[in-house]
Amino acid sequence: MPELSGPAARRFRGWHPFLIGVLVGLALLAVLGSALAQGIDHAPFDALLKANVKNGVVNYPGFQHNAAFRKYVDDLGRPATLPTKQDQLAYYINAYNALAIQGILEGLSPSSVLGRARYFKIRDWALNGQQISLYDLEHKILRPLNEPRVHFAIICASKSCPFLRSEAYAAARLDTQLDEQARQFVNDGFRNRFEGHGTEQLVDELGGLPRAARTHQRIVGAQIGHHFTGPFEVFGRAAGHDGELS
Repeated sequence: MPELSGPAARRFRGWHPFLIGVLVGLALLAVLGSALAQGIDHAPFDALLKANVKNGVVNYPGFQHNAAFRKYVDDLGRPATLPTKQDQLAYYINAYNALAIQGILEGLSPSSVLGRARYFKIRDWALNGQQISLYDLEHKILRPLNEPRVHFAIICASKSCPFLRSEAYAAARLDTQLDEQARQFVNDGFRNRFEGHGTEQLVDELGGLPRAARTHQRIVGAQIGHHFTGPFEVFGRAAGHDGELS
């Protein structure tokens, strides 16, 4: 290729810094776009859960004006790359729980029919580049992932719900974490008991639960029964039996 000389060379040298700048800018945009599309860091949420959740009891003031929690909730709104099912489950379970906490901090409460509608269905949240309610997050994203144990991991700000775990969920340890949550809830005599001979016979102890919640518990009980080996009347706490799910 012949070397440029004369006016052509001078024009090229004049454009050269601009072209270099454009190439550098494009490279930086590619790196930034890739970074923004990665899964978010759950470490700040993990630290807050460890500090403010004890035996399932949430210290809401510890989240109220915490800058790290505010940033975590804001970061949930950005697009995330979630390459595996475990990544998706950990991300969306953590997101559900964080947004459920934020809803309480904003004064929403599921203690009445209207309150439940506002808390679960009306309030939309920014999540992974879209707007979504807690109800749709559970039923349109989490449930289609076909992991029934998520129902022991997400919270609903009610005493009848499973405990909020004192740590964030992590893809690498998710199976162990979900198993622990399932065993803890299934063997919790305050929240439920088993009667009869089938896993569908999960009966809540809290008579004030809405019919839908009781039905939901029975459905989840039936699903989780297919995950563990052995019938619940052997491994679960049934009438007249003090054993625990193993």
